Amino acid sequence: MTLVCLATLLQTPATLAQDNADRAKARSPISISLAGTWAFRLDPNHVGETDRWYSGSLPGHIILPGSTDTAGYGAPAPSAGLIGLTRRHAYIGPAWYQKTINVPNSWSGKDIRLFLERAHWKTTLWIDGQKIGSQDSLSAPHSYDLGMQVTPGIHLLTICVDNTLEYDLGGFASSVYEYTQTNWNGLLGKLFLEARDPLQIQSVQAYPNMQDKQVAVKVDVNNATGHPVKAVLSISIPKNATEKVSENVDATLMPGASVLSLALPMGDHFKPWDEFSPALYTLRATLKSTDTIDRKDVAFGMRALGARGAQFLWNGRPIFLRGTLECAIFPKTGYPPTDIAAWTRICRILKSYGLNCLRFHSWCPPDAAFTAADREGVYLQVEAPQANVDVGADLKRGQFIQQETLRILSTYGNHPSFAFFTMGNELVGNNAIFADWVELCRTTDTRHLYCSSTNGVETDNRDFTVDMRARGISGEGTTNDFRDAVQGLSTPLVTHEMGQWAVYPNLAEARKYDGVLAPMNFDQIRADLKAKHLLDQAPKFFAATGRQAVDLYKEEIEQILRTPKAGGFHLLDLHDYPGQGTATVGILDPFWDSKGLISAADFAGFAGPAVPLLRIPKRTYTANETLAGTVEVANYGPADLDRAEVKWSVRTKNGAAIASGSFPKSTLPTGALTVVGSLHLPLVSISAPSELMITATVNGDKIHNSWRVWVYPNQSFYRTPSDIVITSDWSVAAATLNAGGKVLFRTAGVHIPSSVPSNYTPVFWSPVWFPNGPTTMSILCDPHHPAFDQFPTEYYSNWQWRDLMQGSRAIVMDDLPETLHPIVQVVDNFDRNHHLGALFEARVGQGRIVVSSLNLWDEGAKRSAPAQLLHSIYAYMDSPRFHPQNDLSFEAIGKLLTIRPSQMEILKAKIDRADSEAAGYSAVNLLDGDPDTFWHSEWQNGVPAFPHEFVVKFPSAVEMAGFKVQQRQDQANGYIKSYAVFVSEDGGQWGDAVAQGDLEQSLNVQQINFTKPVSGKFVRFVALSSGAGADFCSLAEFEVIPR
Repeated sequence: MTLVCLATLLQTPATLAQDNADRAKARSPISISLAGTWAFRLDPNHVGETDRWYSGSLPGHIILPGSTDTAGYGAPAPSAGLIGLTRRHAYIGPAWYQKTINVPNSWSGKDIRLFLERAHWKTTLWIDGQKIGSQDSLSAPHSYDLGMQVTPGIHLLTICVDNTLEYDLGGFASSVYEYTQTNWNGLLGKLFLEARDPLQIQSVQAYPNMQDKQVAVKVDVNNATGHPVKAVLSISIPKNATEKVSENVDATLMPGASVLSLALPMGDHFKPWDEFSPALYTLRATLKSTDTIDRKDVAFGMRALGARGAQFLWNGRPIFLRGTLECAIFPKTGYPPTDIAAWTRICRILKSYGLNCLRFHSWCPPDAAFTAADREGVYLQVEAPQANVDVGADLKRGQFIQQETLRILSTYGNHPSFAFFTMGNELVGNNAIFADWVELCRTTDTRHLYCSSTNGVETDNRDFTVDMRARGISGEGTTNDFRDAVQGLSTPLVTHEMGQWAVYPNLAEARKYDGVLAPMNFDQIRADLKAKHLLDQAPKFFAATGRQAVDLYKEEIEQILRTPKAGGFHLLDLHDYPGQGTATVGILDPFWDSKGLISAADFAGFAGPAVPLLRIPKRTYTANETLAGTVEVANYGPADLDRAEVKWSVRTKNGAAIASGSFPKSTLPTGALTVVGSLHLPLVSISAPSELMITATVNGDKIHNSWRVWVYPNQSFYRTPSDIVITSDWSVAAATLNAGGKVLFRTAGVHIPSSVPSNYTPVFWSPVWFPNGPTTMSILCDPHHPAFDQFPTEYYSNWQWRDLMQGSRAIVMDDLPETLHPIVQVVDNFDRNHHLGALFEARVGQGRIVVSSLNLWDEGAKRSAPAQLLHSIYAYMDSPRFHPQNDLSFEAIGKLLTIRPSQMEILKAKIDRADSEAAGYSAVNLLDGDPDTFWHSEWQNGVPAFPHEFVVKFPSAVEMAGFKVQQRQDQANGYIKSYAVFVSEDGGQWGDAVAQGDLEQSLNVQQINFTKPVSGKFVRFVALSSGAGADFCSLAEFEVIPR
């Protein structure tokens, strides 16, 4: 039954007095806390129910709320290695919890309920040996209605909690993933028995209506008396300390469930809820009859969430989501907190860094998270507890997710912070099922915006889009944006998991893992560094890579802010993700503590509600150039900035003023990107080389942002010192050194066998998880080394190192003396930990040598930063300060730098033919011994389908035992999966394949041995399928193994 009342009563002090009298009569639900010691027993063999454990006593003890992990039950888990943290006590299966309860006499005739705020996963309840039922929500409380069957006196309450994976929710679902929340077993939060009158309020839902200035209220009530009851439902909302609005409705409630609906006007002066002013109202519902009274309070906020084109609207104002993820990462406990204080801390930290949104990746947090976000003004994106699964492939899972979605909406829907909901993370599958889910959500609860999947299937009825089309960094300067990606969109676009810039793990953090998860991954990294004599450098590795990650996050965030009418972004991540290969990608650690890489205020300077932006074409200049740029402001603050004063300044690294100015005062509208003015700064008077800081502020220093640029002298006068021999030939270098000369040995452009690909951008996410992407990280150097006297730098890869590092190779120095510290070291990833150098020096015999793998010559020399660093190196080598501290033998350095012919060069192999070659990626690259070059089939002008092939020809027959291949080194695009190899004497008659199978999708050299030696003049390699899902293919190296 549904009753609707629209009358209004504004209460006076007299009516307030009557209400207070009624309130005095009201009896809050009587409850008994069940927190404390419970009897306990693990059930690894699943025999508890069969053996009727619910009827007897359990032998062990455990403290609730808590988990088996926190109590120390379960076996130590095997080390997760570098995958992530390791549970100190792991248990999966049924666990039995038992408590004796004493129901007071005053509960006679009451309706009794058992409330378990959060369980993981399935609970089954027995009272005095009688089975009551089971529940399986991962997101909502498990609430058991015991009715009036439980009489006063002593009773035995037994709960079996089974964390066996009931459904396949996806290996990386935060709801169950072992390396974040863990698949814990236990009961959390509020645990109590509650006695209520048989006429009671079940739920209250408040639906704010900003346009009509009212709130619609739907109240679910239950009459368990067995007969009709006349009752009055009162709804009241305090407006201030002395007055409130209220509504009453009379109803005759039939036995069972009923729905009562009211609408309360909020007047003209209500306070709306948003991130800047999170105004909350408390709605009280009171249900009274002659004999009973029940009451329920809910908090809500007046707000309206919508969209216009590609932008979100909040209370009619365009907003920009600046979010990060919370993947249930709580290493102390292995489960999320249920107290408001813990979540308030997280919300306040998030907002101090300028962000306004928290995305719960494939899970739903406890109520405390919503309450904290309500109070602090944080927008929440909640997701159904599934990730990376094929929706529609498992009917039972689909039914569970649908019910779980409805439970989430019903349980947490009143919270004004609950803004966005998706069906899970990176889902694929049946579009029609997704569309039905979205429609179900929209018809069930209009208070939120819905999306079919976070970066997955996109249905036509979705309210917003989350995908990766607007992410990454590009360009030399700060001019690029993502306007092409958002152009023409009909729904707001949120960039999916922006960032993922890896930071070398901070090993000092390991001591903080004193809870249920052990940092065995950190221990493994520490042991490896110690074995390689690099442990003392670990803090420097962390600091250098962390500072570079900050620069990269800044540029990527600014690139989306430079995009007009974008919807926002979700970072991955402001804090570290301890799983999926130890993904230390955060500016904060997993505990939401700062790593000391950047202050919250400075981060908010480029990620906050209002951000000054600078568009400049590049970051490195020469003194004969003019720095020209455009200043803009992205204002997503609470209101227009009227008569805003935007100032700019240019200072040296030491703070000395170079230039400053201001733009005419103007209005910066909220929800928009506004061009403020242009900069035009001739650099001729700059004392070069210099690092300069450009700063823009709005209305003082509270809104500020800064960018660094580098200015070098005009390079037309640079000359190579006559006594320095520059060579890539070790024999030339050796002769010069033997004669006591100076050598600058260049490895760029030639393949040094003992080297690895290097890049400006670091490892993506984790080297364990993405071994085929960039494998090195930042540089590490001493800025005070005399080689940098003419090249001002920090100790890490700032932006001027981009041209120097991009596409280079780092030299592996593992076999050189540990005391030899490179002038420019390259930080290797923690899964490999090579001692890498890009620039190092040594004494060899009577001579002195500097070895460089940086892009200092050829195309690099046309860029200002490489040319300037080369000049600085020349100046150093030409100075009295050029005295390397380490001695190397001719044998040691010669072994490193000697380029030996490849096996295919020795065999005089040639490419006979290839079915397809892209321009610049000829098949001859397969035989050059350089894995940085590769063959690529055509991928632009009409892409031929698989199979693809090439044929190698030898001058005479070669007896072969097998072959070696290496996939391309710069990315996985074009990787080959299935292959077959044929051998022929004449290149025409091939016979059966001598080898076939699947290649590894890795950077490593792969050796395939034939079952028996074969002989021939021709070898034909056929790529049968792609490892990357494309029609084209690539391969870096191919080499036969002579018998």
